[in-house]
Amino acid sequence: MKKTPLLLATALILTGITSIKAHATTASGYAGTGDASVTLTAGSLNFVQVPDFDFGSHPLASSLTGLDQGVPVTSNLIVDDYRGLPKDAAGSGYTVTANVVNGTKGFSGLANGGILETSDVSVALGDSEDGTLVGVPASKLDQTANTIAHGTEGTALGTEETVGGTASISIANSSVFADKYTATINYTLVAGV
Repeated sequence: MKKTPLLLATALILTGITSIKAHATTASGYAGTGDASVTLTAGSLNFVQVPDFDFGSHPLASSLTGLDQGVPVTSNLIVDDYRGLPKDAAGSGYTVTANVVNGTKGFSGLANGGILETSDVSVALGDSEDGTLVGVPASKLDQTANTIAHGTEGTALGTEETVGGTASISIANSSVFADKYTATINYTLVAGV
């Protein structure tokens, strides 16, 4: 008699396992659909890198007045736009301006505080490789802020980098001290084109 409950329990367990296997086999033959989702939140618009310009070294001479010294741009403009805005959204794309200042017109001397007056500081940045960050030729940056690049609406997304370009300085006076002259370049990144 003791064997009967054990045999009955074993039979029930095997029947349950068999029915589970049969159910699993049947269920694998059905097709179904489910949902998947992911939410992406807006990031930011930032400079990663802005260009510096080195116009070289020149001997003092009367020919310095009117010198127009062009140099290649060796450090590119890099912008991150992770706002995720489509082309028609308000603020899509971006504009970059630059202004070369030292508080007065011209560049200031490091050792003697003299002023090297300029009649023009210009820049023409190259475009990004995919053409969505576009360099805009700009002059008179020593007198006012001007647009030097813009990111195309809806396509200049993620990290964009200009490639190459040129910058030039026109010197207005040669009556200056021998010195290294510097100025600050103020860059501004504004949403919208």
